[in-house]
Amino acid sequence: MDNSLNIEDLAILRDVAIDFGMLGDDYIVAYFKPEAIDREILSVPTSIAGLTYCLLKKGHATINIDFKEVAMSPNSLMATDSNSRFSLKSLAAHGTEVFMMCFSSKFLHDLNFDMHTLNLHEFVDNRPDAIIKLTDSEAQLMEHLALVLLKNAKYNSEPTFSLQIARSVTQALIYQQLQIFSSRRPKSIVGNDTPTGSRQLAYVQEFMRQLQLHHSHHRAIAFYADKLCISQKYLSHVIKEATGRSATEWIAEYVVMEAKNLLRFSNKNVQQVAYSLNFPTQSSFGKYFKHVTGISPSEFLKG
Repeated sequence: MDNSLNIEDLAILRDVAIDFGMLGDDYIVAYFKPEAIDREILSVPTSIAGLTYCLLKKGHATINIDFKEVAMSPNSLMATDSNSRFSLKSLAAHGTEVFMMCFSSKFLHDLNFDMHTLNLHEFVDNRPDAIIKLTDSEAQLMEHLALVLLKNAKYNSEPTFSLQIARSVTQALIYQQLQIFSSRRPKSIVGNDTPTGSRQLAYVQEFMRQLQLHHSHHRAIAFYADKLCISQKYLSHVIKEATGRSATEWIAEYVVMEAKNLLRFSNKNVQQVAYSLNFPTQSSFGKYFKHVTGISPSEFLKG
């Protein structure tokens, strides 16, 4: 039987953790010894809603992730999302210590990222392993960010500031994780070094560059195909093949992220944001935003 957990469920770690911080239903950071937890609980395949990092500080363990057994040694980092299921297969008898950071989907949804930076990490056929070995300096940096989040949850009492600190530090943490994983990835994007592969790579890079420049005013695939001097059909094919997502999805990703930034951090109201993003009416902007995110701009602002 599988076990599906959310942030509130993980509050039980407070009783066994060496140190523990929890910010509402946004995130938890726990520093604990797995040996303090019932092994039967750890052996049940578990998924955690949102994004989870486990940094093994000391000891050794074997984890089953989506039916694949992987060994963890000191400085190993595990990264899983809501679709991953993991369980403990074996554990060193004594001395194993783990930093665990879990971020809810809702909290992650409200973060603001430089989409161009994130996009560059999608264009690889082989995604990184769920568990990678960090260098000492990489592990120390990830641990430092985890401690900032832990202390923010424990000691910062003003909700507005603690939430903004949490968002900023979590962004830094995820960027750092991407940097670490990127350094282990093959450099080929479309999977080969043939002239065709190189040309496709050039189209993908140029599409993303043009999208970064023009997403606030242009949402039609035709506009970007014209910029690249290729057909809409070919552009759609290349982007889908290289990234696993359609050109339309990437355009929507950029537009909505820009909209979120404007809604949350500018002094513009919803109507002004709509006009800034070249929507003819506030209503058309609202429909677009809700179609992509599942909530209206007004609901986003209340979140």
